[in-house]
Amino acid sequence: MENGLETGAIPVADPSADAEDAQPTREELLLKKKHFPFMELPSELRLNIYRMALCRPKPILLHMPKPAAKESDERDEYEVSELWDGDNPVTLGLPPRPGRRPSSPRAPRPGGRTFARRFEVKQQLPHNVNTEPLVPALLRVSQQIYREARPVLYSDNELVLHLPSALCTLNGLHQRSRSLIKHVHLTIPTHHDILEGFADLVRLGLRYCWGLKTFTITLPDMFPEERSVPSSTTNVYANAFHILRWLPKATVVRLEGNVQEEIRKVVEENGRLAMALNEVKYLRRQHQMPERR
Repeated sequence: MENGLETGAIPVADPSADAEDAQPTREELLLKKKHFPFMELPSELRLNIYRMALCRPKPILLHMPKPAAKESDERDEYEVSELWDGDNPVTLGLPPRPGRRPSSPRAPRPGGRTFARRFEVKQQLPHNVNTEPLVPALLRVSQQIYREARPVLYSDNELVLHLPSALCTLNGLHQRSRSLIKHVHLTIPTHHDILEGFADLVRLGLRYCWGLKTFTITLPDMFPEERSVPSSTTNVYANAFHILRWLPKATVVRLEGNVQEEIRKVVEENGRLAMALNEVKYLRRQHQMPERR
């Protein structure tokens, strides 16, 4: 015997002591009551909750203003954009990458320039943009919720882009998020914007939205003086729509508003070739100069 115990015997702990240790404290009980076991819900129910928080029947404006030079470094850790629901923009950010300390993205200050910018954006948007509140902060709760809810936000909604900031907005998204976008609506205010920003948006932005299914283009009051515009001048803007060949092959382009017949023919021709050509020929055609009309 050693110390009153037989050699090889297993000491038995006092059960009353274990019972005392197993009892949760008052603070633990209060903390447990405050947390709802959301992840224990069935996946179908969680998806319905995501849709209620992130999906709307009307198009949602996806807008990220161009950051100043001194702010660009601070935004590197986040995927930042503004999802406008009516008059109230909300900032959507991703969880920071592991091992790096993020800096909080700056919210737009309600100054004169900010209000002027928002007014300009509203003037160039469809009239049926969503005005109901969204809850994009849900994506920042945890990585698992982010992975489950992100496809609901980007794939189940029709997103409206503001032409002056559209390329900046898409470039600010992670490629995985861009690939989830399925429906995009763009308004081109004047025929001048076709040559200035539209081509870059398609070739450098929408080109990488690999899951894009529909691209709706609204052309309000395209040519106010259309009777006095020479046919050759109209063809210059119609030929600019050949840039649509950079869109994913499965994308269907829809035109709305006052569309010139020459523009409609170019868009229909691009759609016909997308249906007729195989994947290799379609990609090869993207690098070929289109024939001028």
